[in-house]
Amino acid sequence: MDRTELDLWTPREVAKLLALVENEKRYYQGVLAEMPAPLAVADGDLTLASVNRAFRAMFPRKGSSDSSAGQKMVPEALASHVKGFFETSDALSEVTVRLCAAEENTLSDWKLLLVRLPEGQSSHREVLLLLKRAGVESNPLGRLLDENGMAAWSMDAASYETRFWNDGGSVREKADWGARIHPGDASRVQWVYEAVLESGTPAVVEYRAAAADGSVRWLADSIRPDKKAGQIDVVTTTETMRRARMKQLIQTREMQASMRLAGQVAHEFNNLWMIVNGYAEVLEERLGNDAEARSGLDEIVKAAQRGIDSTRPLLEFGRPAAVQSKPCDLHTLVQDANLDVDMRLAAGGAPIQANAQKVVNALGMLTAFAQARLKQGERLLVETARETIISDIGGDLPKGQFISIAIHPVRGVTQTMFEQWCELFFAEFDKSVSFGFASMYCQMMAMGVMVELDQIGPETGAFFLRFPLTGSPEPVRVPAETVRPEPVAPPVAPPVPPKREKVLVVDDEESIRRLVARILSREGYEVVQVQNGAEALQAVAAVPPFDLMITDIHMPDIEGPALAAKFRETQKDVKVLYVSGFAEDPRMLSPGHLPPGDGFLQKPFTVTSLLAAVKTLISVEKS
Repeated sequence: MDRTELDLWTPREVAKLLALVENEKRYYQGVLAEMPAPLAVADGDLTLASVNRAFRAMFPRKGSSDSSAGQKMVPEALASHVKGFFETSDALSEVTVRLCAAEENTLSDWKLLLVRLPEGQSSHREVLLLLKRAGVESNPLGRLLDENGMAAWSMDAASYETRFWNDGGSVREKADWGARIHPGDASRVQWVYEAVLESGTPAVVEYRAAAADGSVRWLADSIRPDKKAGQIDVVTTTETMRRARMKQLIQTREMQASMRLAGQVAHEFNNLWMIVNGYAEVLEERLGNDAEARSGLDEIVKAAQRGIDSTRPLLEFGRPAAVQSKPCDLHTLVQDANLDVDMRLAAGGAPIQANAQKVVNALGMLTAFAQARLKQGERLLVETARETIISDIGGDLPKGQFISIAIHPVRGVTQTMFEQWCELFFAEFDKSVSFGFASMYCQMMAMGVMVELDQIGPETGAFFLRFPLTGSPEPVRVPAETVRPEPVAPPVAPPVPPKREKVLVVDDEESIRRLVARILSREGYEVVQVQNGAEALQAVAAVPPFDLMITDIHMPDIEGPALAAKFRETQKDVKVLYVSGFAEDPRMLSPGHLPPGDGFLQKPFTVTSLLAAVKTLISVEKS
């Protein structure tokens, strides 16, 4: 910066800036000093400008028992290689040398990596020397993170011996990744590990760490204690809770947009199938004995029914029923689900707030998928645990205590599946699953449950469901079977009703309105049809009292229940038959929402069910 820019800074601000730079400089100097690999910087005249502790220990100064004393010249075993490297223009070179380290009595092969450093203002030539035992890696954590995005390892609580399970079970004498933790996070990470060992409670902690190339990246450790074995099991990933939560939020928003689109498209197709099916029923009565025409009409009806069956799940996804959560015990739900799995449930209760039936359905869907991918002879394990998610990065990221369910192993999971497993119509899942896990995922999210497919090994994952921990609940058991009452009378064709009962048909879809009016008029009813609430109220004022009003629930100007309330201000005893294309409309099926004596008919309905419902309501009105 120039002088004028510097003048804008106060002495206090300059001091803070210099302190920050100095702290960062000391941090990276400390990282290099503590690295287990021998490191040194040499000048063009083979003088050592800087060395770390590991280099001093490997090449102690001759004539001195103090291994911390500084070296003056490049060791003889390396001098010829360094000198030859300076005579070339190469930026990087690697050679194999045979060395006898100070603490060893035998020669062994080492890799010498020479890296040319950029020249400074003094134009001195410098080279970085890095030694690594050939075929041996001091700690594979960084490599495993780069290759797989995760590392599974265990550390002995007493000796700190570390075993990396996704590196062929390789053993390292000491965990040295801790030396790379950013000083601003070191004390917090240490506290979390100590808390896990002391309490025996799993935890997740995020922190900044220096990578091998000197860059800083975020890591997340999922820690589970094993007191019997005297160790802790850790999965370190680069997919931190911050990134996972952001991806989850994006997925949720995309899912919500898909739901809105699916609901609208399904509603339109639902109306179309009803028109096709309804007029097919009307034509069927007029075909007589024309076998060829009747055969063609049967195919039309079959195709329409197939369309109805395909549209219904799309409609349920686009407009799901309201999820009502109640206090329950997760362990009770898992045991009542009758899953053919091995179980390992945490001690004590597992109080949560959720919809019991939805949770059991989700467990059944996830376990069925995982079981289909098991290797021969394998068994699926379902285990629960109490988890503490610790995060100091703010925002709306989850933190606190959770009850988690882990379902594993899930075999043959590709990277694409890890990223897209809960998306609508995901292609890598079996087509028989239809919407895949999208509907279940949305239902769990609506209850505040985090559902994730996490990687625990190469092409191996685990489903995790994390429920926020609540107070002790009253145990709730899921009924063996939930029977949904029929919304209308059985579809038995009634006798011809008395003539001239007046029916008001209100629907903004003209084709459906005309179809209903045609069916009722043919049966002898006097029908008035209108397209919205305003015209309906005008008809009530102009025409003598109606015996029945058939109204769609969802209309542009006024919805069906509000229209019925206004209608009853003029004619209190009128009966109302509500129709809706949305599956399980909560306003009509929830207790107390449907007035006594009124009816509800799910679109698409048949001619027989329409006539049965109309006759039933008018008969109630007359009685």
